[in-house]
Amino acid sequence: MTTGAPTPIEDYYHRATINDHGKFQQLIYHKRNGKQWSVVWKAITQPCTVNSICGVFGFCTTPDDETVNCKCLAGYAPFDPSAPSKGCYPLEVKDFCAANSSASDFTVEQIDNDDMPNSIFADLNRVESADAESCGKEVMNNCFCMAAVLLDSIFNKK
Repeated sequence: MTTGAPTPIEDYYHRATINDHGKFQQLIYHKRNGKQWSVVWKAITQPCTVNSICGVFGFCTTPDDETVNCKCLAGYAPFDPSAPSKGCYPLEVKDFCAANSSASDFTVEQIDNDDMPNSIFADLNRVESADAESCGKEVMNNCFCMAAVLLDSIFNKK
C-alpha cells in the first residue's frame, strides 16, 4: 500500500480508513510541517460498484468517483434519509401475486443508461436473448419480480 507514499516514509504518519460507503484508503500526514491528511492510495476507484451501497431499491450515482449520491427508484422512499445505505421502501404496498391482482395494478418503468456492476451478488433469474419488450413482459408475468436488468437499462415494477 505504501508504493504511492512519498519517501522517506519515516517522515510521515500513515493511516488506513474505511468509511460507511466501503471506501478503504491510505492517507499520509507529514510529521514536521503537515497541514492535512492526503490520500495516497484507495481500494475502490468507483464507489457505486460497492455492493448495496444504496441499499435495497436504491441506486447510486457519482459525478466524480468520490461523491456517492443515493436515490430511490420511482415509487419508493428512503427508510432513513440520513443513512441511504438502509435502502428504500415502496410508497404503496401491493400484492402482485394476489388472486385479484392484474397487470393494470402496476406499471414497468425503464431507467436508461444504468448498469448493475455487482450482478454476481444478486438473486437473479436470467432470461437469455431478451430485448426491452420481452424483458418488460418477463417482469409483468412474474408476480415475485420487482426489478430486472437488461444491458444498460433497469426495469422497475411499481
